[in-house]
Amino acid sequence: MKNIGRNDSIPYIVRRDPEHRKTILTCTASNVPAVKNEPYDPYFKEMAKYLEFMVTSFEMGNARYTAAKDWSDLISRNRKSLTDREGSDGSHPALRKPQRILRAARAHN
Repeated sequence: MKNIGRNDSIPYIVRRDPEHRKTILTCTASNVPAVKNEPYDPYFKEMAKYLEFMVTSFEMGNARYTAAKDWSDLISRNRKSLTDREGSDGSHPALRKPQRILRAARAHN
């Protein structure tokens, strides 16, 4: 679990269920104060504790999902659907930034 800031860790319990191949994270909070939106307030994430998570893999019945490991993996998974449309020469806007990132990373190494 990634901490969101200094001294801002949120307590949670991890429970593993190997029979059903699950990992269950439980977090409980009570008496959580409301955050009232005011003009010129800092961003919400700067004022309050919060939980944010990303599903990296998922399996339920026949449905399966595994998140891309990196930009290269993301591009290879989506290149066909992106290039079958606008920008079939690889110039589709969704491909340009990841390609620049990959070129810069390769040049740096």
